[in-house]
Amino acid sequence: MLHIDIKYIEIIGSTLNRFTRKNDYLYNFRCPYCGDSKKHTFKARGFFYRKKSDMFYKCHNCGIGKTVSTFLKDRDGNLFKQHRLEKFGKTTIIPIEPVHKFETPKFNVGLKSNKYLTAIEQLNNSHVAIKFLQDRKIPLTKELYFTDKFATFIADLMPGKYPDIKQEQKRIIIPFYSIEGELMMLQGRSVEPGPHNKRYVTVKIWDDALKIYGLDKVDCKKSIYVVEGPFDSMFLPNCIAMGGGDCDNLYNLIPTENTTMVYDNEPRNKDTIRRMKKAISMDYKLFFWPEKMKNKDINDIFLTGMNTEEIVEMINKNTFGGFGATLALNRWKRI
Repeated sequence: MLHIDIKYIEIIGSTLNRFTRKNDYLYNFRCPYCGDSKKHTFKARGFFYRKKSDMFYKCHNCGIGKTVSTFLKDRDGNLFKQHRLEKFGKTTIIPIEPVHKFETPKFNVGLKSNKYLTAIEQLNNSHVAIKFLQDRKIPLTKELYFTDKFATFIADLMPGKYPDIKQEQKRIIIPFYSIEGELMMLQGRSVEPGPHNKRYVTVKIWDDALKIYGLDKVDCKKSIYVVEGPFDSMFLPNCIAMGGGDCDNLYNLIPTENTTMVYDNEPRNKDTIRRMKKAISMDYKLFFWPEKMKNKDINDIFLTGMNTEEIVEMINKNTFGGFGATLALNRWKRI
């Protein structure tokens, strides 16, 4: 029955503002119930998403939740009847539709009071997490946390959701917040080398969480820089990070005209080239690393002694958009 929901979502999508398909089972658009942000017309916080064998609607602005059927009923009576006839064999409303409560994630109750977390700023200078950050000159921001019982922390946070996380590892916790400041997901960065220690472990609080770090702080009226990793974003002004490297989820959240994409310095990486081509097709401007620069990312060049002002100047001088970006990419990928 999932394919029937998707069929009607894509039909009704033509009537929805900023409707876009994020992946096979995730659609994003401006909420027709609350109207979404009146101040920022590019914001879109309504989502159709998959839950088991059905699709549901959820708005992360007003909090409303609907089945596809009731969403269609509110928007188009004829589509509603056709959907019910095709899915259930009847056009009348089923007496009791499932009620789906979207409760505030437990993690939003308060990070600072979680018994398995310690704020980075509360650790002493000899602590392994502090040494890790200082060695990389990463700012000791109050947004970062540390746990030496990662498995227990995740099990306490979301009981039963991540049963495969069993190792008690020491990790720096990096929270990802929505535009409204609600916690969507987190990453745990290992500070201990080892064959069984993944560098990063990503844990979603929301099933439809956007893998974008820094949305709660970005100012869309200013120049925006987009990098690949959260740590890199801490070295640039008004900077956010793509947790997965793809720019699809950014399109309806931040304006393209004042945004510069800063990918890692990997001119021979096919996946990086693919993502850069996609960003150009979506009208983003791209920074291209100068040939003499052999550093991998922003953190890497910061360690060479360049400061934020110098890095920003270098980025701005080597940024191109449109056809100029396509030409620059063709030159850069052969370096």
